[in-house]
Formats: sequence, structure tokens, C-alpha cells
Amino acid sequence: EGGVQHNIVITIERDLDFNELRDYADVQITALEQELKGCRMLKKGHTALADKTEAYEAIFSWWPTENLRIYQHQLYILENNGTAYKLTASFTKKTRKTIGPSVLRMMKSLQPRSPAK
Repeated sequence: EGGVQHNIVITIERDLDFNELRDYADVQITALEQELKGCRMLKKGHTALADKTEAYEAIFSWWPTENLRIYQHQLYILENNGTAYKLTASFTKKTRKTIGPSVLRMMKSLQPRSPAK
């Protein structure tokens, strides 16, 4: 729709040396702001998954081409064992309003679980 393929990308990183969710999120957000052309932060802050797991979110817009503006919503989760999850969904201005709420509910339904050792 409108030049954007709508999906949720889940990135899992293990054995990280972060103790605080905010620190992990800040590193991810800083990298985004440096990499994406015309990146503009719209909102960031603490949130929670559906099961009340602590999360941090960032919503921003950027211009991959001169004529296409993308809105991206990311959720960050950090488990005590150093495993981090980053969920990313991209939208157009129109789809952010139409399918955005459903996609966010899907993202927040994640139930991170550390593998048994």
C-alpha cells in the first residue's frame, strides 16, 4: 500500500551488556537517527506489552525517497538475561491511521520468554 510493505520485523539480540531497558533503547534510537535520511522523532517513552512486560517505544518518520514519507513504530524489550527484542513496523500516513492500531496490538502481544538453560 502506497509503496510500503506492511509487516512486523522482530530482531532478537542475545548476551547484551545492558542492565536498563532505556539504555538499550537509547542506543537503538541513536543508531536510527544517524542512519535514516530525514529521520524525525515523533514520540518516545515507556510503555508495556499486553502481558504488562515493560517496554520502550519510539515512533518516527523519515523520507527514504523524496516523494515517500514512512512512519515507523518500534518497541524495545530487554530481559534480565541480556536478551533484547526490537519490533519494527512501517506505515504510510494513511495506513498508520487505518491498520496501525491493529499492528500495534499484534506487536504488544509478544510474549518474550528466555530459553530454558
